[in-house]
Amino acid sequence: MRITFIFFIFLLFFNKNSFCNSLFDTDFNEVNFTSNNIDLEKQKRINEIKLTNIKKIFNNILNRNDYNLIKRNIDENFTNSFIKNIVFKDEKIINNNYFSNIQINFDKNKIINFLRKEKLSYVEFYPENFISIIYEKRKISKNLFSKKNNSHYEYLLSNEKLLNFYNLPKFDINDRFLLNSNDIENLDLNKINKFQNKYSNNDLLFIISEEFDEYIYYSIYIYTKKLLYLVKNIKVNDYDYELLFNSIYLDILDAWKTNNKIQNENLLNIYCSISYFNLLELKEIRENLQNISIIKRILLKKISYKNNYYDFYFYGDQYILNKLFIKNNLRINFHDNNCKINLK
Repeated sequence: MRITFIFFIFLLFFNKNSFCNSLFDTDFNEVNFTSNNIDLEKQKRINEIKLTNIKKIFNNILNRNDYNLIKRNIDENFTNSFIKNIVFKDEKIINNNYFSNIQINFDKNKIINFLRKEKLSYVEFYPENFISIIYEKRKISKNLFSKKNNSHYEYLLSNEKLLNFYNLPKFDINDRFLLNSNDIENLDLNKINKFQNKYSNNDLLFIISEEFDEYIYYSIYIYTKKLLYLVKNIKVNDYDYELLFNSIYLDILDAWKTNNKIQNENLLNIYCSISYFNLLELKEIRENLQNISIIKRILLKKISYKNNYYDFYFYGDQYILNKLFIKNNLRINFHDNNCKINLK
């Protein structure tokens, strides 16, 4: 069955800040109006910002199906239960004219506790450096790691904003040695894993196009957590690179969320030692640990010179725990059901 594309403009999503900032953060919103009742209009605008921002946060951290489950319940009372504070910047009232930059911050812990209560899984971050492997199987040629012969790569290279999501490989001889067209056609996981190791285990995106009869068939995969997942299959009449890359973005991100979401039902346990040089370093480690939302509690079990031992209770899995440690300037090494922790 042919799939018809619906075109979206996703410049916001291709902003690199979307992949750097916390998914729970909000921005300042410029509010500027003229009214005979400034207080009433101001409250109305604040309520609008509240709803817009909380929907954005839940849309950021939940996959499509889970977001649709709670979207119908998002109203003013629901939103107010998560508000941490409201910040007004450069507020001015002159006669009937009002101007301000308003930021509404939400309590991350309250949001996560709500998700745990509802048994909904979420993500804390988006993939960084999603390496895009694009394989073209045309009627007269096969094109893989080529900037000139591969028309999809050529299009991406001419559209810099897209590269914030569709990161490119190095196109060097080592890429061609590690992964060739036969490996991709056979979905050889061993070869794919070796290729991923070259790029520091970053997640991989595969876009495979094949010309057959009068159509172009696309198969989109992601390789994450050492597993390959089909995102979708597409059938089109003609090459339309702008339409393709803009329309598959949310499907790719949703598939990644689904396969990297933090399970909130089972509490896991691991016994860890924390190594530190001095008390200041230990303090920094403990402060960084407090930023990791999947850790439910930490119990001190033993104290020794420059080494303390703890029981860690956490949600998710060791893969997600390791990713969050890295993002919080910590290093964790696992061995069976034990681990060692120190500053990076």
